[in-house]
Amino acid sequence: MAVDTSDRILTIKVLTSGSIQPNLVITASHRAQYNGGTEPENSMEAIKALQLGTAEAKADIVELDIKKSKDNFVYVMHDDYLQRTTDFLDRFPGIGKGEKDTYGHYDHYTWAEVSGLSLRKPDFSYTNRRIPLFKDVLRYIKNETSSLINLDIGDMNVFRVVWDIVQEEDAFHVCIFKTANLTVNQYYSQYFNPLSDAQKDKVIFFPMITMSNPSHEKNPMKAYEEWENTCTGGGVNRCLAKGYELGYRGNNDDKDLLPVVKAIREKNRVRVHVFNTYSDTYEGRYMGNRNIGQCCNDAYDARGDWNYLLDPGNTGTYTQGANGYIITDDPETLAENLKLIGKRPDLPTQKN
Repeated sequence: MAVDTSDRILTIKVLTSGSIQPNLVITASHRAQYNGGTEPENSMEAIKALQLGTAEAKADIVELDIKKSKDNFVYVMHDDYLQRTTDFLDRFPGIGKGEKDTYGHYDHYTWAEVSGLSLRKPDFSYTNRRIPLFKDVLRYIKNETSSLINLDIGDMNVFRVVWDIVQEEDAFHVCIFKTANLTVNQYYSQYFNPLSDAQKDKVIFFPMITMSNPSHEKNPMKAYEEWENTCTGGGVNRCLAKGYELGYRGNNDDKDLLPVVKAIREKNRVRVHVFNTYSDTYEGRYMGNRNIGQCCNDAYDARGDWNYLLDPGNTGTYTQGANGYIITDDPETLAENLKLIGKRPDLPTQKN
């Protein structure tokens, strides 16, 4: 199937510009999930079920989580531990002793061991689905869809390896990189500057603005301003930040993060992106990992409220909140809600 690259180009333009199709908010499927989906999260089958880039698409782009095996195979998996999403406990009987324990931890097992695990469905029933290699998923998205991968990588060692794979595959135009763990100088010297000019033009990097950006703890505005200062003298096309993902991690973060959202929206150079998923009372998020200390953030987090993320001041103008992508487990319902508020005109990037 020939992929119309103009579709992907338009999606990238929307995601990286504040003025191109300003009334369009992009939906991102969290872990390749959607309401009614039956395939295991982060599986190749779940990704294909999204029908990305078609008239039947469940979402515009897909958010995926990446891990690395003990012998350096890079694969798609959300948790730091393998217990919740696979039949690991059946294959490797034992009991974890806490979230720092190596039992079940992703980087303490070889690819032969990891690839032999069976994935579980959202209802935790077993399947014959296997954990996919990142390179296989990347090639599928690049060659058989017109969509993008939003990469969620917590381990910077994994971030480095994924960056190198994407460079080798000439796929910077297919992946959104994001992290709160790099300073401007680290990103520029270690990642961006070594690229060719052609690759620099393709790379999509969204710094995550949180309460704990490197060297700017508890001062998100200072972190944002440092990234924006990279535009000085280099022209808008060489700004290192192609957008920002705001990381609401607790109920009290808003007072420090919302001024950053306001600054981004007022400048209108790029867009504000957010992670939403379901509210933290949705037990399916980490059920099964309680024995290793991986469960849940603050209850009743405002991230569970789409309207709040889009319009935190409840003004009805939708000029003070997210205007880029929203990552969610229910992208289809999100799209329907966006239509009701005029933030979802017919999307030209979805075709038969």
